[in-house]
Amino acid sequence: MSDRILIIGSGNPTAKHLIDFLLVCGTRITAVYRKTPPSTESILVTKVKGDVTKDNPDDWTNGCDVVIYLAGGDSSHEDAVDNVGASKAARAAENCGVRKFIYVSALGAHDPNSWGDEFREYLLARSNGEEAIKKRDLNWTILRPGILNNHPGVGSIATSMNEDGDPNVSREDVAQTIACAIIDSSSDLSTFDVVAGNTPIPLAVRNLSKNFEQGSGGNG
Repeated sequence: MSDRILIIGSGNPTAKHLIDFLLVCGTRITAVYRKTPPSTESILVTKVKGDVTKDNPDDWTNGCDVVIYLAGGDSSHEDAVDNVGASKAARAAENCGVRKFIYVSALGAHDPNSWGDEFREYLLARSNGEEAIKKRDLNWTILRPGILNNHPGVGSIATSMNEDGDPNVSREDVAQTIACAIIDSSSDLSTFDVVAGNTPIPLAVRNLSKNFEQGSGGNG
């Protein structure tokens, strides 16, 4: 596991599960939050109050070798957080020589019209954020979770809706997928869905390199 991991958007409920997974490995974490700090108390977790739309992410990123972008904007800040903020974080990661950048996007970001007018602006912001990250000289990974719920994780997913995946997925399973992507290089330069399915999460992540070699490159 990496020496130090930066989580931007650590007040996100998915981040709570992710922090728990990372602490089992003894990982040091810098947890940036805008409003609500993560509830986990550990000497390995440094909590930093910050706003990616206003602050300089270089101040958080320096000294980290993995950045995980879990921040998400409300309806009035979607582009500022999901696109511009993600782009700022990716630039900071590139400037600081970060080994890996993981962006948690959204199911349907490949086609902003896929969920109808209500979600178009949200998916467009996510899509633009993805493209901004891909332009950086980074080992990036882009996850597109489906409809998140708080059910206990089952330890399995599908990485595409084409695999008969169910769009409803546990936050805990998404967090475990992120944790696996940190340590498995099979996820490098991959864009993939994270939806409910029957493939054990470590195997699903490991299979990403096979899909990439075959030219699919995930769903991106």
